[in-house]
Amino acid sequence: MRRGCAATVIGLAGPDGAGKTAASRALVALVRQQGGWAAAIHAYGCVVCRRTGGHAATGGRRASPGRPVARLWLGDRLAGAHAVVDALELRLRVSVATRSARAHAPGARGRAGPQRAPALVVTDRTPLDGLVKFDPRPGSIAARAFAAQLRRYRLLAILDAPVAVLIARDPSSTIAELTRSREGFARHGRSLARVLSIDTGALTPVEVAVRVLAAASAPLAGPAPGTADAAAAHATDGRAGA
Repeated sequence: MRRGCAATVIGLAGPDGAGKTAASRALVALVRQQGGWAAAIHAYGCVVCRRTGGHAATGGRRASPGRPVARLWLGDRLAGAHAVVDALELRLRVSVATRSARAHAPGARGRAGPQRAPALVVTDRTPLDGLVKFDPRPGSIAARAFAAQLRRYRLLAILDAPVAVLIARDPSSTIAELTRSREGFARHGRSLARVLSIDTGALTPVEVAVRVLAAASAPLAGPAPGTADAAAAHATDGRAGA
């Protein structure tokens, strides 16, 4: 979280079937049980994707982190523009949520003085999911747009599980798509600081939420995700593409 923000922003990233939505709900419930204010938002897909069910940008196929849009649509330039729209809409959603936290997070009940109870915004999917989905060229406008949004996050939790578990949870995905997605999260996630990787295969959503909240409450180590230091490896990996 950036200084001056009333809310801590935590993101749950990962392939389809990793348990992001269930974990985000558990996180919100856990914080509220502790007397804090929390809300979860879905931070994935732009207005074009929602109006077309995710098919317009992918030649009739559903968009997901396992199906890089730049490889399915009409070319790198249009895919890059689509990625920027996604990043800008994500920025708007997170901004609205953090402003809501500032307006509605109550003072800590039962405590004297102006101290406020914890306020948490959980994003179900993150700018990292956008990087995996679009796979933009390092240094491109789209890559910089997603990196800028990563700076809002105190912590990114990458949830994953064995492919067999992911398939059982989300039968709409194929083994090839999930394998690509997992590889994308591993590759893009390596260049980020403040990242927590969790294998959710044998964990309940509450157990995942407890781990994420504990990591987010620990003293910060390293630069925020998306800063120049954290993104240096990604920006210089030499990969060509969108």
